Amino acid sequence: MSELMEMYQAYVEEEKRQWEMEYDRTAWFVSHIMNASGNYKRPITPDKLLNKAKDSNPRVTIEERQATLKELQAKFQKTANQ
Repeated sequence: MSELMEMYQAYVEEEKRQWEMEYDRTAWFVSHIMNASGNYKRPITPDKLLNKAKDSNPRVTIEERQATLKELQAKFQKTANQ
């Protein structure tokens, strides 16, 4: 009985993979059509269409920003004094 379940799970996973490939292919075609239309300032990517795009501007807290600024100032002051 477990062999039958394993076969079924493998079948479901393969179907899912096939559908994901089809979505990727369709998004690729659509992105090329959208970019060729010239209606967009920035290029449209398949990842953006499928909401797979990573956040290119992650949120940084004020404290993190100030700590990074202090580290950089200390680093560059050392090199300027040498």
